[in-house]
Amino acid sequence: MKGLKVLLIGGGLVLAAGVMATAGLVYVGYRVKGRVERAAQEVTAGAGASHPSSPRAAATVRRIDPCTLLTREEASEILGVAVEHVSQVPQGRDKGVVMARKIASRL
Repeated sequence: MKGLKVLLIGGGLVLAAGVMATAGLVYVGYRVKGRVERAAQEVTAGAGASHPSSPRAAATVRRIDPCTLLTREEASEILGVAVEHVSQVPQGRDKGVVMARKIASRL
């Protein structure tokens, strides 16, 4: 009889601990969900600039040719080879293909 009491008390304590752990996890999940929803609202509120009525939505995009950002001397220093000629590729042409043709023609 005494062994049965110990087993019932031990089982009850384990069951109570399991219920408390489950309740704790549910509460933590609820808090995390609330924080994630608040963070998502802040992010989407900042993304309102893409809305058509926003002044930023009407802004034009200026395209910059990346080749103009690097001088011939800087390219030579970075690549470790002498750059002899620098030229811009006409708009609408594939820059990679043009560069490959220039390199192949020098080989």
